[in-house]
Amino acid sequence: MICSNCLVSEFYSRGFVLVSVLWFVALLSVALAYVAELIDSGFLKAFDEKNKIELALSQHSTEQTLLYLLATRERSYQGIQVDRKYSPREHENPFSVNSFKPVGHIIRFDQTKYSGFGDCQYSIQDANSLVSLRSSRLKELRRLLLSMGKTNGQVEDLIAKLKDYTDRDNRSRLGGAEQNSYSALGLEHFPRNRYLNNPVEITNILSWEQQFSPEELKIILSEVSIYPADQLNFNFMTKRRLHWFLGQEAAEKIIDFRRTGYFSSLQEVKEITGIVNPDLLFGVSFFPSNHILLKIHCGRQATDEWMGVTMTPKSIFQPWEIDYRLGVLSDKGDYEKIARDNRSTEKKVPFRHPVFSKD
Repeated sequence: MICSNCLVSEFYSRGFVLVSVLWFVALLSVALAYVAELIDSGFLKAFDEKNKIELALSQHSTEQTLLYLLATRERSYQGIQVDRKYSPREHENPFSVNSFKPVGHIIRFDQTKYSGFGDCQYSIQDANSLVSLRSSRLKELRRLLLSMGKTNGQVEDLIAKLKDYTDRDNRSRLGGAEQNSYSALGLEHFPRNRYLNNPVEITNILSWEQQFSPEELKIILSEVSIYPADQLNFNFMTKRRLHWFLGQEAAEKIIDFRRTGYFSSLQEVKEITGIVNPDLLFGVSFFPSNHILLKIHCGRQATDEWMGVTMTPKSIFQPWEIDYRLGVLSDKGDYEKIARDNRSTEKKVPFRHPVFSKD
């Protein structure tokens, strides 16, 4: 005789086991999914850290290689001659054209972009060919500010505040500002009464940051230097400075000439630029200076590294001094355009010198 209660009990027992197994499988799946997510997250973090380390190493390697090249390679009318090591010549004539003729691979000193190690790109600028923030008359700075759309009155006020910020006294100029003006506005930065340490310090000067948009400030920062120069070196002057200094037609003519040639004599300057003013011609220079601005951008970083460097070839300690380092917001669109051009034309844009290649 079959026990009906026993059958029911056995049925429920089997159902309980089945449900228990299903719950166990479900919990195990959740646990495995959680562990898998943790492992995946760990891999992603490790991958990100690896990329950050590789990017930092690429940036450091690019920086140190550039400093080494600046210290050990001959200069030319266009920039560093990568294939020509420096060799002191006691009886070399510094005024000889042949001494500075470009030979082999050249890294130009006119903010041309090149590829460094890894995903890094860099440019070099002869800083003495930029607009000086330390010149006595600040004539070129006035030209720059006027080209940015400022009126004569606004320019004079900005110049007066710059002079009050850097001079050694506490007397305010007409349109200027000394410590009492900064204190009255509750501003944190007072005039240091010393020359600027770096270009970005102009944003500490009263009215300078307020008078310009972030985009305009970025333009100004790329056109100025803390070194006392204002040289008219048409081999290295920026495209923007050429445009406001000579006008569009003459500037484009110089830019076209620099693609394949270089200025090495006043006669060439007269013929190509059209300058005949003897006062301007007297201030023309042809050779690279010892003041260098390096800009390095790596990967998709939000900032570029800017370095102001003074070459000291006769120093018994080291052949360069780093005057400042800055993290400046990068123009990502520019670098992304270069990457698109690189993919579409299947060319290395910008060019990578063999010294930066791992091959």
